[in-house]
Amino acid sequence: MAKAQAEPAQQKSKGGRPTKFDAKLVRQARELALLGLTDAEIARVFDVATSTFKEWKAAHPAFARALAQSGYATDPEYANKLIAVMDRHQLQALDGGDL
Repeated sequence: MAKAQAEPAQQKSKGGRPTKFDAKLVRQARELALLGLTDAEIARVFDVATSTFKEWKAAHPAFARALAQSGYATDPEYANKLIAVMDRHQLQALDGGDL
């Protein structure tokens, strides 16, 4: 599997507002999930809405994988299943390219 490239912190989201997502958040999210924080709690730490946090999981495979590896998801295949759905429906195209 190709290594994910770092994304610029101020990449435009589909709504036109710069996203707060940064590749550095992957490690932080994994560590917070290891501490047992929920989606809503991690979203508050990152100062984003829970819906934005969920969008990040869907749009950024490395982010979803980091959460899954921390024990965040009860299904150990969660990240792979999510990425497979993204690939099947070519959802990365909505984000402006491959991640």
